Amino acid sequence: MRVEVQCKGLSAAVQDDLERRIAAWEERHLAPLLAGVASADERLRVIAGKGVEGSGYLVRAYLHLPKRRIEVAHAQGYDLAAVLGEALDRLHRQTKRAIEQLRGQYWRERKARRAEMETLRRQAAETAAEWAAVGINARLERLLPQVERVARSELAYLRASGELNDPSLTVADVVDEAVVQVKARRPVGDVDDERLRRDLLQAVYDVLDRRATAERFPVELSSLEETPPPDAEAQAEQMVEEEFYEFHQPDEVLRLEDVIPDETALDPALAVDTPRFGGLRLLEQLPARWRRALWLHELESLPIDTVAAVLRSDVATVETWLAQGNAFLRARLEQAGFTAVAERPLRPAPEPGRR
Repeated sequence: MRVEVQCKGLSAAVQDDLERRIAAWEERHLAPLLAGVASADERLRVIAGKGVEGSGYLVRAYLHLPKRRIEVAHAQGYDLAAVLGEALDRLHRQTKRAIEQLRGQYWRERKARRAEMETLRRQAAETAAEWAAVGINARLERLLPQVERVARSELAYLRASGELNDPSLTVADVVDEAVVQVKARRPVGDVDDERLRRDLLQAVYDVLDRRATAERFPVELSSLEETPPPDAEAQAEQMVEEEFYEFHQPDEVLRLEDVIPDETALDPALAVDTPRFGGLRLLEQLPARWRRALWLHELESLPIDTVAAVLRSDVATVETWLAQGNAFLRARLEQAGFTAVAERPLRPAPEPGRR
C-alpha cells in the first residue's frame, strides 16, 4: 500500500506529525482490512490544509481499490487531529463496505471458475485413456516448466499494469486451466511436442486475457452531442474546493532547480545494473502483443513462426512487433543513461558501460 500525504499551508513539523499518524492508522486499521484483497500497488492519498477563511482545517482522503474503485472521505473543523481522525474513520467505514462487496464478487468469480473447470475436467476425463496412449503425461513433464515461466511472467506484468487484480489467481491455477483446456478441446491424435507447446501457450494467454477482461467495467458508447455524466471524484473535489487550493498555494516556493532538468539523473524506474534487467522492467509499458512476442522470441528462444502461431498472427506482423518493441526498449534504455545498448536488449550479452 502506497501512502501519499500532501499538506497545503501547513508547517513541516505538522506535516511530519500527520504522516506518522496516517502511517500508524494504515498499519493498524487499513492493512488488516485489505489483506487478501488489495495488492501492494493500491494507493491511499490524504490531502490536508486550511479551508476557506474562518472554516478551520480541511482533510480529504482517497483510497484506490481493485477494480478501479475509489473511496473518498472528507472532514472539516478547527482541531486538525480531530478532523483527520473523522476523515479516516469515515474512510474506514466506506472501505469496509467496499471490501465486503469485492470479496463477494471475487467469491462469485471463483465459484464460476470452479464450475467451468469441472466442466472441462469432465470433458477431459472422457478422452483420458486416449491421451494416455499417446504419452501426454510425459510430454507435459517436458513442456510445463516453460509454460509456467510464461504464465508467471505474463501474470506479473498484467498485475503491474493494473489490468488484473484478482489476488486469488495463481500461476498454478492458470497452468492447470490451460492444460485442462488443451486436453478437453483438442482432438486426440499423434500431436508432436511443438504443436502441444503452441496449444498450451495459447491457452495460458487465453486464460489470462479472459480474467483481465472480466475485471474491466462495461463501457457504454455515448453520443458526442450529449452532456457527459459528472465524474464522482471531480464532484468530491469540487465540494471541498480542492481546485482552488491546487493553484492557490502562497506558502509554497517554486525554485529554479525544480524546473530545470538534471541531465545526470537516471529514471528511478530504470535504476538497475544492466540494460537487460532494465528492458525486462520496461516490458510493462509495451502493448500486450509486443510484450508477449518479445518474451517468447527473445527469452524463450522460440522461432518467429511458432510465436506467430501462439499469438494467432502471421510472421510478418510478429517481425514488425519485435522490431518496434526492440526499438522502444533501446530508446528508453539510452534515455536512462545506458551506452552501447544491443539491437536486441533482452538477449543475454556482456554488460555494457554506463554513463
